[in-house]
Amino acid sequence: MRSLQNGDIIGIEKRHVFDLPPPPSFEIIEHQSITKVCIHCGEKTSGIFPQGFTQPVQYGSRIKAYLSYFVHYQFIPYERATKACYDLFGISLSPGPIINITRTLSKKLILFQESVKNAFKCEPVIHNDKTGVRVEGKLN
Repeated sequence: MRSLQNGDIIGIEKRHVFDLPPPPSFEIIEHQSITKVCIHCGEKTSGIFPQGFTQPVQYGSRIKAYLSYFVHYQFIPYERATKACYDLFGISLSPGPIINITRTLSKKLILFQESVKNAFKCEPVIHNDKTGVRVEGKLN
């Protein structure tokens, strides 16, 4: 039997497969705050939770981003977005949290929106399309 260990390479053939990685699964991260009582004065002291953790159970920023993307960029109705969330990530939720997420995120955009408006007010030209529209044969 001959060995190919020291043989010359005379060619290489390649093939490529484009695919998606395994779907992400959700994780549950628990944060705990311990309360202790001072043995001298009896005062209770509790630890604090990380910023943004205000409820006993809540959704994280990544799932909020996906849900926002589904309903506000892809225009997927709330019911279908909840189905997609379950199908893709195994998370079962109702449309209510998506509505609440939308309200919360839209409030965060108010300051940004105002700063953009103010920036445009200071510009000599903002490149708006002021093309008219014909209504009953007349330019309006």
